[in-house]
Amino acid sequence: MSEDRKRDNRFRAVEKLLYIHHDCEKTRYPQLDKAIDRIRDDKYYPIIEMRYFRKMKMDEIIEKLPYSRKTVYDKRNKLIDRIIDVMYADDIMKEIMETKKDA
Repeated sequence: MSEDRKRDNRFRAVEKLLYIHHDCEKTRYPQLDKAIDRIRDDKYYPIIEMRYFRKMKMDEIIEKLPYSRKTVYDKRNKLIDRIIDVMYADDIMKEIMETKKDA
């Protein structure tokens, strides 16, 4: 599987988990809780909160925040990438090690 496809699959999986996260006090996914705690102080964290926990549409978020459409989408993607880094850290390390073996 290509790196882009792996990233896309992980991105979609994290989005699904974020949608259900707010409905639980703490999820059964401690890695998700840990990842969210790591981004909570980020300047752009409200984008995640509005989108996934308050279930707002992206257009509503863009109207409420003082950022451009591109910035909102880019920052959301970067925050989700940071969540992916925490949640899939073991898998990512294995992939790196396998790549080094093959080289």
